[in-house]
Amino acid sequence: MKDTIEKFSTSPNNTRKIGKVIGAESCPGDLVLLYGELGSGKTCLTQGILWGMGSDEYARSPTFVMISEYKTSIPLYHMDFYRLDVDQNTTEIGIEEYIDDYGVCVIEWPEKVPYLANRDHLEVKIKVSSETDRMISLSGIGERYNKIIQTLKEILKEK
Repeated sequence: MKDTIEKFSTSPNNTRKIGKVIGAESCPGDLVLLYGELGSGKTCLTQGILWGMGSDEYARSPTFVMISEYKTSIPLYHMDFYRLDVDQNTTEIGIEEYIDDYGVCVIEWPEKVPYLANRDHLEVKIKVSSETDRMISLSGIGERYNKIIQTLKEILKEK
């Protein structure tokens, strides 16, 4: 069963707030898949996740390096597959090593690696409503992630 929550964000700070809750609930081995067009706020949400995990670093888009690693009590691996060819062999670039590690993986453009959707994960879809407004839909795929959705509902007071 898939549990879902939708939150409306009116600013980057609101988006980061949602991310901070996700980060605070993160555990080793978590997988967060971020969907949304360019400029929708995927990296902004990742910034909140990083801060929620206890870091004061500033997450930057890893578009040109593909993977950025941040040190917290649990490592955060921020991946951006925007420039990845769908046909590219991901084992060559070592993606599985990060996903199978004991860190938290946050992946932008996961549709470039379709098999990731077969794993248990937290799915985040961000839709642009206006220059500052976003609709953020979060779904838990698997028991662990459904528990995160329940926590998000409690903390963010979904109505």
